[in-house]
Amino acid sequence: MSRPFSRIKLGYYPLPVEEARNISALLMSSAPYSAIDPCAGDGTALHEITKDTGAHLSGIELDADRAAAATQKGIATVHGSAFECRVLAETYSLLYLNPPYDSEFGPHSNKRMELVFLEHCYRWVSSEGVVVFVVPAPAVGTCARLLASQFDRLSIFRLEHPESIRFNQVVVFGRRKKSHLRGEPKGADELLRIAYKPHLLPVLNQEVVERYAIPPSSPATISYTGL
Repeated sequence: MSRPFSRIKLGYYPLPVEEARNISALLMSSAPYSAIDPCAGDGTALHEITKDTGAHLSGIELDADRAAAATQKGIATVHGSAFECRVLAETYSLLYLNPPYDSEFGPHSNKRMELVFLEHCYRWVSSEGVVVFVVPAPAVGTCARLLASQFDRLSIFRLEHPESIRFNQVVVFGRRKKSHLRGEPKGADELLRIAYKPHLLPVLNQEVVERYAIPPSSPATISYTGL
C-alpha cells in the first residue's frame, strides 16, 4: 500500500449519526436523485443523510471491510481510491464529502487533503446540485476560492457533537453554480474570515431554517480504473 493511501486510512473521522440527521433536515427533494460519497466509510453518513428520499446511492471506500458494510446498506460502493475512479461530470445531484484531514506530501505541492479531494470531486455535481462538505474549520480557508468559484448559496455551520468538537468540524453547504456563472470566486474573502473564527458560526441543529433543494437525476455510475 502506497504512503498516501495509508495516510488516508488513518485520517478516517466518521460523522456522528446525530450530525448526519441535522444535515438531512436541511436537504429537500421532490423526486429520486443520485448521491455520492467519495470517502464512504461504512456508509452510515450517506445512508442517514438521504434516508427515505429514494436516492440512488454511490460510494467509494479504500478499506475493504468498510466498503463491504456500505454495500450492505444499499450503497453501490467501489472498493478503492477516489483518485482511481472516473465519474462523468455533472451526473450527481448531491456530493457528501468528509475527506481525510491531513496534508498531501507530493513531488509538486503540499496541499491539504480536503482541497485535493474537493478539486477531484466537485465536477461530479450537476448544475444546481448540492455539496455537503465536512472539514475542520481551518480547511475552509484552504478551499475558499474553489468553493466560491463553483458554488453559490454557501452556508457554514459549526458541529457540536463532542466528536465533532474534538476535530473542530464544520459543515459547508453550497449549490453548484450554472455553468456561465462559474469561475468568479465571489465571497471567498468571507469564507477565509470564517475559517479563523469558527466560534462565531451558527450551530447546525434542528432550529436552522435554511433549506437546499436537491434536483432530480438518474442513477449515475463510477468506473474504477485501478487494479
